[in-house]
Amino acid sequence: MKLRISMGEEPCPVVTATVTLRSGDGRPAMGPLSLNVRDGVIEGVTLPYVYESSAWWVQVHAYDSNGNNVCSGDDTGTGVHEGRTTFVFIKMHCAFPYCT
Repeated sequence: MKLRISMGEEPCPVVTATVTLRSGDGRPAMGPLSLNVRDGVIEGVTLPYVYESSAWWVQVHAYDSNGNNVCSGDDTGTGVHEGRTTFVFIKMHCAFPYCT
């Protein structure tokens, strides 16, 4: 699974990010796993061991240089079929008190 999330016009200075995946069928969670952040884009790591499940909860957290969790987003219904995700939609929401 690969993730690519544009932060768009969000004012928070994101420098690191993680993703956690939880299976809809009770299997163990994966993560948090590190993601890359560059030029306002959170880019994913290929997660080669995602097994097929009826649904995955994909949760992303983004952090500033002080380690504050300034943004997060999730998708509660990501499906995986034959090793491919069917659709992932993650809208990041930022906590403005931490944005400077």
